[in-house]
Amino acid sequence: MVNDIPLQLAFNRYICGIFAFSSFTLLHSSFNSINTPIQRNISKLFIFLYTKQDKRAEDMSMATVSRKLVSEITSWQGKRIKVRLIDGRMYEGVVEAIDHPSFNILLSDVVNEKGEKLYKVLIRGQQISEVIIPQQDIFNAEEFARLLQEELKLAPGAIKVYPEIETVMVFNSIKVTRNGVEGSGPLAQKVYSIFEKYMAAKKKQ
Repeated sequence: MVNDIPLQLAFNRYICGIFAFSSFTLLHSSFNSINTPIQRNISKLFIFLYTKQDKRAEDMSMATVSRKLVSEITSWQGKRIKVRLIDGRMYEGVVEAIDHPSFNILLSDVVNEKGEKLYKVLIRGQQISEVIIPQQDIFNAEEFARLLQEELKLAPGAIKVYPEIETVMVFNSIKVTRNGVEGSGPLAQKVYSIFEKYMAAKKKQ
C-alpha cells in the first residue's frame, strides 16, 4: 500500500545505518595504525554506498506510487467526475478518455458550473486545478467476475478481468462495465440478469 512506503523507507535507512556504522567501526579499529587519508577514504566509501542504496530505495518507492496513480487515473474511464480548472470553471461529465501523461481529459454528457449542458468537452491537463470523484464506484470487476464464475460455471479462461478499467469480458464477446452489459444472445441475457442482481445488492450495502 502507498501508506506503507514511508515506513519501509525509514526501516531501510535504519538497517543501512546500522550496517554502515558497524562496518566502519570494525574497519576503523582494524586500520587504526594506517594513515588518516586512508581512513577518510574508507569513510567516504561507506557514505557513498549508503547514499546510493537510500536513493535506489526512494526511486523504487516513487515508481510504485507512480504506477498506483496511473492505475487510479485509468480507472476513471466511464466514471462521472467533476473537473475544476485553474480559472475557477467547473465541468462535470463522464470520462471518455484520458491522455497520460499530459492528463488531457475528454468528457461527455457534460454540465458546466452555470448548469449548461454540453455534448463533449476536451480539457487540457495544464488547465486542471483538481479532479473530484462525486461518489465511490460500487462496481468491482474482479468481484463480479468471481460471481459470474460461481453462477455460470464457465470453462477456465472464458471470463477475463481488466481491473485497471473495471471491465469484465466473457468469451471476448460480452462486455460488462459499471454502465451495464454489452452483447447479445442467451448468455448475454444471463450475464445481464446477474449484473442487475449484483448492482441492486451493492446499492443496499
